[in-house]
Amino acid sequence: NAGTYDGKVYIYHSDEVHFNSHEGNDYISYVAYHGQGVENIEPFCGDGSIDSGEECDTANLGSQTCSLLGFNGGDLLCTDACQLDTSSCHSSEICDNGNPLTDSNGNGIISAFECSNYDYSLSIDELTPRDENVYSYAYTSFDCEYGINQDVAISYHEGALNCLEGVIFNGADNLEYACETKRLISNKVRFGDCYVGSSAGTSTEICRVSEVCNSGENSREIFDLEVEDYSYCAEPGEIETLIDIKNIQISNDNEPGEIVDVSGEIDALLDQDETIVVSSALINLNTGSILSEDETQIEYNFEDSNDEEFELELLIPNNIDDGKYYIFTKAYILNQEGSSCRQDMYGIPKEIEGNDEGIDEDNDGYFDYEDCNDNDGLVNPGSQESCNDFLDNDCDDLIDNEDPDCAVACSTGQTRACSTGLNGICSEGTQTCDNEMWGLCEQTAEPRQEVCSDFTDNNCNGVVDENCGSSGITDTDNDGLPDQWEMQYFGNLFQGPNDDFDNDSYSNIEEWNRETDPTNERSGPVEGANLAWLWILLIIIFVAVILLVFRRNIGNLFKKRSKGSDVDPRLRSYISSSLAKGFTKQQIKQALISKGWSQKDIDKALR
Repeated sequence: NAGTYDGKVYIYHSDEVHFNSHEGNDYISYVAYHGQGVENIEPFCGDGSIDSGEECDTANLGSQTCSLLGFNGGDLLCTDACQLDTSSCHSSEICDNGNPLTDSNGNGIISAFECSNYDYSLSIDELTPRDENVYSYAYTSFDCEYGINQDVAISYHEGALNCLEGVIFNGADNLEYACETKRLISNKVRFGDCYVGSSAGTSTEICRVSEVCNSGENSREIFDLEVEDYSYCAEPGEIETLIDIKNIQISNDNEPGEIVDVSGEIDALLDQDETIVVSSALINLNTGSILSEDETQIEYNFEDSNDEEFELELLIPNNIDDGKYYIFTKAYILNQEGSSCRQDMYGIPKEIEGNDEGIDEDNDGYFDYEDCNDNDGLVNPGSQESCNDFLDNDCDDLIDNEDPDCAVACSTGQTRACSTGLNGICSEGTQTCDNEMWGLCEQTAEPRQEVCSDFTDNNCNGVVDENCGSSGITDTDNDGLPDQWEMQYFGNLFQGPNDDFDNDSYSNIEEWNRETDPTNERSGPVEGANLAWLWILLIIIFVAVILLVFRRNIGNLFKKRSKGSDVDPRLRSYISSSLAKGFTKQQIKQALISKGWSQKDIDKALR
């Protein structure tokens, strides 16, 4: 029962009347009996006021909650002794019905499927590999796309992450290797650091629903990888000589900038003295690329049966990523690598503590470990959430209306500026409000002809003010390759100076310096040896021309001499004796004409 007396609230208990009076900053408790006066009494548990020694009093919890006390949720209560009761608080997440999320089916996996009385199930839709051909001892990754048989909240997708398994089975090893990492990307799980095994042949990528979880129609998908051994020897042919690499020793250096010492012995069975080339390399078997290499030469003595020792040094690059790398060593007779090369792989990988930056497959500036969809450049932690595309655009694990960004109040028909994520002016867009939700970002500016000196990418190709006749060279990514040159041949700025796009053994920077096409393997730079042959050819042509001219001149001389031999000897004798006597050619000519000689014969003799 309740009532008022003198402006105070009464709560009736049997014949007693309890009430609180607020005077200043203090609560004063009173008790009165029917028909008797009101008098001061001491505060007590149950009066609704938290007094000294009390944590709470009836419904007065002093603003405390389960969350403030470190729990995930639940109901905070007060005991009859005015102490807080946390028995109804819980440390786990809760289901939609308010019950705690626990391992209710005892399968060892706690997921949102526990909330559904097992009515939900997972099916595997597709397995997408990153690689189709890999080297033995390499690591790869693959995506596993799944479906849930009913529309569910995002928390159920987190449950799917717990219930999906990614493994690789190597048939030659007859072993199954579990992928070391996995993460949720929209409606698929990306499995990473998946070991393919140590033997060449076929390794099978497997995505499957765990046996302890509910599976639908399709509980697994597979993809067969072709695994081959890495060949450090170039173009190996039929080995005709016996060279053995023995007792390889590797130093423990494993940080960028340090030098790994490689030593060993060469044992050869040859029939003559030879020069043996020994090389070692630090190799990334995930890509097949050589990161560091050193070479030396050993003079093999046919009469000396002792093994030849060698020492090499491999510099760990400063820009190397965290990972496992292998050291290969090869030996072959000088200029006979194809027919005499032997190689050895040091069995223990070199675990290098380098950069932990990952892969950025969609080139949106976010590495795969921080990008929830590394195959979509418009989905990353820097993007804005679109509220009706069923994607987690900003990678905060909240999709569409679950994201507070979509709770921004707007009126139907209202518009605002947004970014499409495209290059240049094509990034300009507009969002329109529909049903109090912002819609997709619609592109408002189309690419147009480049405008010089406006510091804007007008044609949306990722390059500002290209082909504008500037005396300077634009290189926005500071890789030594002009942006215009990269866009001309590659259509993007992602190629590095040391990459070899057309696999012609010439890097991009070499092709740029020699003004050749980096996308055409037949358009490689002209090397020094080729230039030498070119000069030799030019010299030969020059000498041939000189000889031809000289031959023609000699021929003409002989022709003149042969023509002179046709002169009548009598005429020649007369002219010679007349000249000796002091007569002029004109006088001799007149005399001969008068004697009956022809003008033609006289002129020929006088030449």
